[in-house]
Parts: sequence; structure tokens; C-alpha cells
Amino acid sequence: MSLSINKMVSPDVNLLPPIPVSLGNLQRHFKEKYGFSPSQTEIMVESSAMSLVQVFENAFEALKQENLKEHLAPVFHGLKGLLLNMGEDDWAAFAREVEQKLEQGVGADYNRIVAEMQVGMADILVYNRDKGKENS
Repeated sequence: MSLSINKMVSPDVNLLPPIPVSLGNLQRHFKEKYGFSPSQTEIMVESSAMSLVQVFENAFEALKQENLKEHLAPVFHGLKGLLLNMGEDDWAAFAREVEQKLEQGVGADYNRIVAEMQVGMADILVYNRDKGKENS
């Protein structure tokens, strides 16, 4: 049985990830919210993609640590801010909920939660990689 990302549940913390982030919505956000030109929007999308890649690298590294509150909670705090800047309020709220669970010491399958978030942001995470393929 296959579940779509918006149906995935992180049972240990009872969190339901929002619908996946879309490239079109991100581009529209930067254009409408900030009045960016197409070239400025492109720069912001590229920057957002690079930042998300770094956040997930940091998250997977933090997951290897013994003290998740100390190592993973700050990653989710930073992710929340990035997502707010990207206009992804629902994902930012989800990241905040996870951050709070970590700060409270709630046990959960945080590997799964991070993986679910990565799937939900795949459209942006692959952006620079896919762009490179178009230019080759």
C-alpha cells in the first residue's frame, strides 16, 4: 500500500505533514510578495533550494547524535524560518511542532519525520540539480 505525502502520519508525535511544496507556488510567492522580477525570483528559488539542501544535510547529521534536543531542535528552528521566508506557513508550523516535541523530549521516529519533510520538499530540493541537467 502506498501513501501520498499528505496522508503520511508521524504516529509517535501525531503530526500530519502539509501538502508538498511546489516550485510554481514558490515562484509565485517571490513574485507576488516581494515584486521580484523573473531573474530575481530565479535567484531566490536557487537560494531556497540550496538552503533546503543544507538544512536536510544538517538534519541527517543531527540525527546521528545522542542528544536530539541539542542537535536537531535548532535545525528545525532554522527550517521554520526558511519556510516562512518561502511563504510555506503550513510547513513552517509543522517544523515548529516538531521543534517543540524535540524541546519537550518527546520520543518519536525523527528519521521518518525528516524523511517525510524531505519528500514534501522534493520539488525544490532537486531544483538546482535539475537546472544543471537542462544547461548541459
